[in-house]
Amino acid sequence: AGDRMKIDAQLNMKDIKQQVVLAGEVVNPDQVYLSGNLAGLDIEIYKKENKIFIKDPLNNKWIESENLGLGNMDGIISTPEKTLNDLKDMIVEAVYLPDEIIEGVECKVIEYIPDEQKLKRIFFEDEKIDEIKDLEATYKVWIGEKDFLIRKLSMDLKFNSYENGEQSINMVVQ
Repeated sequence: AGDRMKIDAQLNMKDIKQQVVLAGEVVNPDQVYLSGNLAGLDIEIYKKENKIFIKDPLNNKWIESENLGLGNMDGIISTPEKTLNDLKDMIVEAVYLPDEIIEGVECKVIEYIPDEQKLKRIFFEDEKIDEIKDLEATYKVWIGEKDFLIRKLSMDLKFNSYENGEQSINMVVQ
């Protein structure tokens, strides 16, 4: 049995606004199955180790793909647990917010401000780091008070690149 996961992400680039809503399960760190909606199309994604398979919504055939075709979002969506581990290595500031209840579980809510330079290295390939002017990020984690499991994670990322102007990613993983 795996962990259920729901991802709701919004990606804003220039005049393009994309919303990705996916739900599925993570069976172990190497196996993720998600289905949902990307830009109005039904989509299914299956990831095992470093292979990604996407079901073509037009002919229902599975296609092996190197990535999800979502640029910087790829890694975050396909390996949420790695993203979390990367993030915890670069916290500059953490603030406790009032407790909340998520699906009946009492949770501690912590808001983090990550180190900008370390964050750039996670989200952008080395050759693109210099193109990024401003980068602002905040993420929040909801942790079960008794079991210490992460129940919810939200991330807000705004950046400005010389090439594409202002972009933002808002993502909630539950």
